[in-house]
Amino acid sequence: MKISFLTFILGFFIFLSLNRHSKSGIQNYHSEIWADKAGYYIYLPAFFIYNFQVDGLPAEIDKKTGNGFIVRDGKIITKYTYGVALLQAPFFIICHGLSKLCNLQDDGFSLIYHKSINIAAVIYSFFSFIFLFNFLIRYLKKKVVIITLACLYIGTNIFYYSVFETGMSHIYSLFLFASYLYLGPIANEQKKPIYVFLFGLIIGLIIIVRPINILFLPVYFIFNTFSIIDIKNNLKRYILILITVFIVLMPQLLYWKYASGSYFQYSYGEERFSNLLHP
Repeated sequence: MKISFLTFILGFFIFLSLNRHSKSGIQNYHSEIWADKAGYYIYLPAFFIYNFQVDGLPAEIDKKTGNGFIVRDGKIITKYTYGVALLQAPFFIICHGLSKLCNLQDDGFSLIYHKSINIAAVIYSFFSFIFLFNFLIRYLKKKVVIITLACLYIGTNIFYYSVFETGMSHIYSLFLFASYLYLGPIANEQKKPIYVFLFGLIIGLIIIVRPINILFLPVYFIFNTFSIIDIKNNLKRYILILITVFIVLMPQLLYWKYASGSYFQYSYGEERFSNLLHP
């Protein structure tokens, strides 16, 4: 019964998202690959189809997708990190395979690729709530958890970013932090290498989806005990986490080297929070 109900909910919201974008078309303000969303997404066609070579790209595709990335000096340049694209990758690969199988346009920018982003956002938002439920149920009664999750969905912009703006980073951050909260106590209690590795993977993804997310990682310490003695006793565990995080970050460093000649880059240039201390 629970599986059937959850499957129905997932299918309903996938339908809702696809229906919402059914008349949006492509290469316009309402499309799933436009402006910031195109900047997050461009890693996928660049890597899987064009090998980061600009020769095969559709003419002026950067302008046609809202200048979320630029084509300059024979390179594909985006200021956004690759985390969102990595999470979208399974859906992109499936749609790219279907495009070839069904003789559809397989340039990475046709309609089917847009739809894959809609499906990805709904699925990640769906599993966000699955992880949040299983995390909260450790501390609260089931009724309280259900009310909490309902208020979270109704009272925030989760619906908007899972159905309307499906290509933005917000839903992917939600999924990763939900996974982080759920997996943290398990990795802390079980101490098995697979859980430690997965925890490190989630941390790396949280950072690479949106680097500013690193500010919220200390929430771990609210729900888990931590001490210097714990570090000494479980040094291998923390080294494995650091190695896993570095592995996740490495492709971004390689991309920055390709794009700018340096492994480390502030890709937003002059875009800064200049009034941060003067609100």
